[in-house]
Amino acid sequence: MAVYKVGTTGKAQSGLKKNDTVVTGGGTYKITGVNSDGTYKSSLVSKGVNTNTYTGKYADDTKTKSPSTNANNIVDPKQKAITYQTTAKTGYADNYMDGINKTINDYKTTQTDSQLASLRSAYDQQKTNLESQKSGIAQDATNLRNQVDTQYYTQGLPELYKAMEAGGQRGGENISGQVALAAARGTGRNNVDTYEANQNQAIAAALANLQSQQISDEAAVEQGISSDVYNTKIDAFKTAMGLQQKQQEQDRNDVLSTLGAYSNDYQARINTLTNDNDPSNDWQIPYLQSARNQKIATSQANQKAAEEKATAAATEATQTAIENGLSAWKISGYSPAILQTLLGIKPGTMAADYDIDKIQARLDQQKISLSNQKAAASSSSASNNTFPAIYSAMSQAPDKEAWLKENAPYMTNAELKYAQSLLSK
Repeated sequence: MAVYKVGTTGKAQSGLKKNDTVVTGGGTYKITGVNSDGTYKSSLVSKGVNTNTYTGKYADDTKTKSPSTNANNIVDPKQKAITYQTTAKTGYADNYMDGINKTINDYKTTQTDSQLASLRSAYDQQKTNLESQKSGIAQDATNLRNQVDTQYYTQGLPELYKAMEAGGQRGGENISGQVALAAARGTGRNNVDTYEANQNQAIAAALANLQSQQISDEAAVEQGISSDVYNTKIDAFKTAMGLQQKQQEQDRNDVLSTLGAYSNDYQARINTLTNDNDPSNDWQIPYLQSARNQKIATSQANQKAAEEKATAAATEATQTAIENGLSAWKISGYSPAILQTLLGIKPGTMAADYDIDKIQARLDQQKISLSNQKAAASSSSASNNTFPAIYSAMSQAPDKEAWLKENAPYMTNAELKYAQSLLSK
């Protein structure tokens, strides 16, 4: 939105932007767009303000001292608004809107005052020129009347009297000649009066047209500035909103990465956030609740795995005792007392009365089943240990489904089932 002077070739310099203003010999133009080849689309802002009448500063005037960014001389309102927002991390909405509004209002005031002052100065100069012409017309009319009178008194009358004298007439004897001469003088003066009136009327019309054009140009300037202000405010608002959203996402990720600090008592943290009368941090509560639920689920799963492991160990010990008892039975030929407790076989029973190999085969099958149970329990326990990492990764992922599709091939069934349960949270 800077003001530039047309180049010596009659064209605007390259590199200008939309809403910049170019002052030419034929008036002032506003750039409304930039074509793909670098040329400009423009519209006439003012015919009256040109390189001969413009009294303001040009942005490309190397002799002009660079303006400072104070409240009365804004260089780039959008950049200043953005800078204001990025330096105020807390209270996003109030801060960036305050910054933008103050900057834009300052810009609007200074630009309106500056451009209107320049415009009015140019029109005042033209009005002064017209008033000067009006004074000249009055003087011209006076000179013309003097010429008519001079011709009447110093040429017309003397010649008439000379002719009368030559004809032997006296002063009162040639009335018609004197009347004609006086009439000619009157006509001459009337012609001068008509000329003066016509010229004054033309000046008055020119002044009226100039005043009308000035009103139109001032309205165009104010409308153009208002449009610039609106567009700049929207652009700055969007940029500031983007910065705010980026900062909020960073803050959010920072908070999510530290949820584990409350793992000893998630509920206490939930209660604190619920009762602190600060709605800005309430978004953390669902994540804390999810982490708490996961902690409970993991604890329950670990407890179950431990119980299954203990059961498997006890069963394994029983099987070992049975194997030892069967081995002793085969060697001695008589059932040992331990088998009465484990298998209900009375002590002293002869081996010939039982198919010991069949009992052994059934025992081996039980061992295989037990081994599978132990492996499943071990896998479940290992998966539970990875659940917190999966929860943290999915919580911070921009797209949970995309993350799951990418990592699913490397997950166990238990991990996959757990990750799928997080999609609905």
